[in-house]
Amino acid sequence: MSSTFIARDVSFRYRGASRDAVAGLTMDVPRGSFYALLGPNGSGKST
Repeated sequence: MSSTFIARDVSFRYRGASRDAVAGLTMDVPRGSFYALLGPNGSGKST
């Protein structure tokens, strides 16, 4: 099965923040799959 979405070592930091909201994210999402990103409030899930 081929991947529809591939991410390698993705990081994101909000302007003015002292640390990354997302750091080192690597994932392959196969076509037709469903994934959920879980975490506490304010942890950067909607980034």
